[in-house]
Amino acid sequence: NRLPIFELIDNTVDLLLKNDSIYYNIATDITQKLDTVLYNFKDDLVDIHSRIKSPNSLKEKIIRNKLYKKHDTPEEILDNLSDLIGIKIECRFNSNEIELFNAIKKKFNHKAPNGMYYSPEISNLYFDLKPSQPQKQKNGQEIYRIDGKYIFEETSVNFELQIKSLVNTFWSEIEHKIVYKNNVYIPNPNYIMEMLAAVRSNLLGIDKILQLVNDQIQSFSARSSSETADINFIIAKLISDTFIAKMSESIGFTVDFKRICNLISVYILNKYKDLPEKKAQAAFFELANRFNEIY
Repeated sequence: NRLPIFELIDNTVDLLLKNDSIYYNIATDITQKLDTVLYNFKDDLVDIHSRIKSPNSLKEKIIRNKLYKKHDTPEEILDNLSDLIGIKIECRFNSNEIELFNAIKKKFNHKAPNGMYYSPEISNLYFDLKPSQPQKQKNGQEIYRIDGKYIFEETSVNFELQIKSLVNTFWSEIEHKIVYKNNVYIPNPNYIMEMLAAVRSNLLGIDKILQLVNDQIQSFSARSSSETADINFIIAKLISDTFIAKMSESIGFTVDFKRICNLISVYILNKYKDLPEKKAQAAFFELANRFNEIY
């Protein structure tokens, strides 16, 4: 006869697979509703991902957390699994994480009898917003992690929401797949941890650099539309934007041809440089319309 622990694990996995379509629909609904809540932050969002606990991951968690000692039935295990469904909001920079968390906290500001928070405008979603954020992980790193419940009629399913920047997402992949999943015996683990700490520090530096680059690009973009912008820059940007958009749409990638755009812009300006002001303005608007037609 098989040990009861293995019977319980197999039955729990069977129940997970049986309810797979239900969990998939719930995960899809959660991501769609969060996408609506965070619509005003679409420039900072990269994507909202969802995943359902895999059978192997479920088995591992039952054994690692000794859930077989805490619960007697497969239903109890799944009902008390905090991350049965995982939702990840991926944003561009570390500074965006707190902005997105505060947006969720602001929206879900009504307290339910179960102690969780909800929004009257959004059905089914409940968040535990009592713990301070970001939370400290066992490895000492911080993470914006929120426990949630999806409640529909008699059905209640737990989900875990994480908010991560691109850099923190990359770091999580390193830590999970290289460190956490690696059971090889290492005689000197301190050295490995010091190396990982150095990698982590470099990633935080990269995030700051990318933030500065982004700020400069946004500043340039704002200046280009102002009355004081250089006409040569405007024409070159008009050419560049037109063909970069079309190239990206057609073949899926772009190349750097700023020098060519500048040369074409200079040629156009030389062509119209002797026109009176009003005719030059008319020529410019005609040029803009022409590029619109080309696109």
